[in-house]
Amino acid sequence: EAEDALKGLEKADNTFRTPLYRALLCRKKGESDKCREIYKQMEKDFPDDWMVFFGISELCVLEGDYGKAIEYMYLAREKQEEPRFADTYEALAQLYEITGDYGKAIATLEDELKLFKEDWGFDSGETADFVRRNIARLKKMK
Repeated sequence: EAEDALKGLEKADNTFRTPLYRALLCRKKGESDKCREIYKQMEKDFPDDWMVFFGISELCVLEGDYGKAIEYMYLAREKQEEPRFADTYEALAQLYEITGDYGKAIATLEDELKLFKEDWGFDSGETADFVRRNIARLKKMK
């Protein structure tokens, strides 16, 4: 069923989404090598699209390769234009927490607060408070 849906998408979409979904499907079918080949091709075909690297990072997480996931998430962050989104900061903080590096998770969330101020012009409200609560929670775990 997913293969049929992907064939339909391939006819209508020429963005990174089609190969990303193909890679997810390959991974689900146990075709890890083919999945990784698709990653490499995505990097070549869409070298400036931050969402490509974000998606590849998520695939690395599914494979349990947190080190690679972190590398790709940093690449995704570097490729974003201002104003940048907080997605990569949130994802990196979660990756660092999963790997037990609470110090880096906290530092990443502190950088997220700077992002809010520098790129979006706010440092208060629920969005910022949510990050501050996560920082406080992580400090207790450290």
